[in-house]
Amino acid sequence: MPTVPAGFAATVVDCWRPDGSLAAVACSPERLYFGGDFTSLAPRLPVPVLLDADGTVVAGMQEFNPVPTAVAADADGGFFVAGHPLGHGGYGDIVGLTPEGRLDPDFRAPVRSAAHPSLPHKPDTITVPTVGDGVLYAFGRFARIGDDLTTPLLGVVGLDRRTGRPTGFRAQAPAREMVAVPGRLIAGGGVAGSGVLGGAQTPTLSAFDARTGALLDWTVAASWTEGTVAKLAADRSTLYVQVFHKWPTGPSCHAFDLETGEERWQTTGLAHRWARLLAVHNGHLYLGPGESAKGDPRILVLDAATGSLVGHVDVDGQCRDRCGARYRIRRAPGDHR
Repeated sequence: MPTVPAGFAATVVDCWRPDGSLAAVACSPERLYFGGDFTSLAPRLPVPVLLDADGTVVAGMQEFNPVPTAVAADADGGFFVAGHPLGHGGYGDIVGLTPEGRLDPDFRAPVRSAAHPSLPHKPDTITVPTVGDGVLYAFGRFARIGDDLTTPLLGVVGLDRRTGRPTGFRAQAPAREMVAVPGRLIAGGGVAGSGVLGGAQTPTLSAFDARTGALLDWTVAASWTEGTVAKLAADRSTLYVQVFHKWPTGPSCHAFDLETGEERWQTTGLAHRWARLLAVHNGHLYLGPGESAKGDPRILVLDAATGSLVGHVDVDGQCRDRCGARYRIRRAPGDHR
């Protein structure tokens, strides 16, 4: 077996990593051969990674180990990162990052994850952070929220987005997805008919007072009877919901009036490759490819007012509409969405 010379020390200056597991390595005088269960090799990037507008990796991003479980953008250009444990003294399991990717010393959230009942030695992860009205909302199983060390919460907490201090918002609610709108936080409870709030069954979507977390008397006229709320987005007066259904039914998209909860339109039977509602912007909904879209990285574009198909965005940044005409999608100055 090869031996390591005395005093040998290795410093990793650059490396590549597979998108799966690596099982074997062999070498010849001129080549290296890798075997395993993976489809590609790519340069190692920090976690999370900060990209410039042209896709260039921005150097100096704060790295985390273990890998964070969720990231949310701040309106000021910074970020919030959640996970357990993040391993930085004096910081909780949610930290703030500056626009340059450095730790924000002014944001110190006194929150800690609690252990999962079936995995007592493994704390639950904090997920689905979203920002609205100066508040950062995060879902998780919390053992500590500020000075409160005695009342574990499985639900959503609100934190001041500048300091990290608890705002008083607490909601015992299943939240697979959340979106903040003026005066309210809307949470998607996951599978239709599941989710428990105060011992009672909750609707698939629930609305909470943005300051206190009190459950509001608001429901949507959902047209689906089974499925999982996968993604939420809001634009002006409309709530957009993407729902995953049992195979072989493809995902569907729905639009609801934010005030009345009435359904404005629905688009059903989408191909499984359009598995990610990415954003709503400038009158359009953008759906990204999921794991089943191997070799087809296009982004689907729907009309936000009607749900009808507009076209798709190619990987070169151009959009082809249904008539075949192309136009380039450009981001407006200062638009960080």
